[in-house]
Amino acid sequence: VCRPGVQFVKQGDSATIACNATNVPRENITCRTKGVRDSQEVASCYEISVKDVSLSNVGYYSCDASAIVNETNVDLCYLEVTYPLKKDYAFCPHVSHVARIGQTLSICCPVSSYPPPRTVTWTKNGTQLQQGSETKLTIILDKDDKFGNYTCSASDDNPSTEPIEEVITVMKKISELPVTSTNETDTKAAKVEWTPHTQAEYYLVNITGLEDVVFDDLVYVGKETSLEIHYNTLVTKKAENKPERIEVCPVVSAFRNGTVIARTTITCLTVRSHQMTLKADIACFLLVFIGYLVW
Repeated sequence: VCRPGVQFVKQGDSATIACNATNVPRENITCRTKGVRDSQEVASCYEISVKDVSLSNVGYYSCDASAIVNETNVDLCYLEVTYPLKKDYAFCPHVSHVARIGQTLSICCPVSSYPPPRTVTWTKNGTQLQQGSETKLTIILDKDDKFGNYTCSASDDNPSTEPIEEVITVMKKISELPVTSTNETDTKAAKVEWTPHTQAEYYLVNITGLEDVVFDDLVYVGKETSLEIHYNTLVTKKAENKPERIEVCPVVSAFRNGTVIARTTITCLTVRSHQMTLKADIACFLLVFIGYLVW
């Protein structure tokens, strides 16, 4: 007989599992551990002693007794190790996630204890989302406000144990919108073209630039998939001293249900003033004319 059948021992304490057999010589009793890293077999034993119990000692222990040749009686005991609430990233290693809009995501609270945490509370921006013993939270990322920081708070049955909190961050992954940009050296407009997105309801184009251009200037909202940015439409920080050559960086965002679903990478183009374009045309004409005369 293996006793106790189930034993709960605090982590760090010692455990003793007794093997009792009636009318069986000691040499016919074998103690075994099963399913643990430090598995062992001890012959001629009456007990199994485990010192400084750790989680690696969790598992079944058996007492095998044989009074008659080829006949063995086996009895099993189970050792469970209890430990207080703690942060545990072994089964929940990620505290930051990147997901797409429309995706269903499961996040987990990186805590563990035995017995398991009594209460795990999930909140976002102070609003409670879920409370119970479940350490996982399932999120349907159908809106922009579903992205951000989620806080889990876990507590156990011990009133002296402080709750443990962890913040899980969910960031939105935006797909890339392919773009084709054309900008001739003598043009006073930069043309931007992009590949249509099958789910886009409309596009929004912002431009940023260097020191001379106002950043985050909205220049277009609509369904077209190309845009010309003209020099005379650009608003500079110093209107009275507008440079003849301005570098602009248009960014195209595709929207659906008011949410960004794709965005182009930044591509910078040069837009020139009418005067500079005219000067370039005259210079080109003079070069051609002089070449004709020399010829």
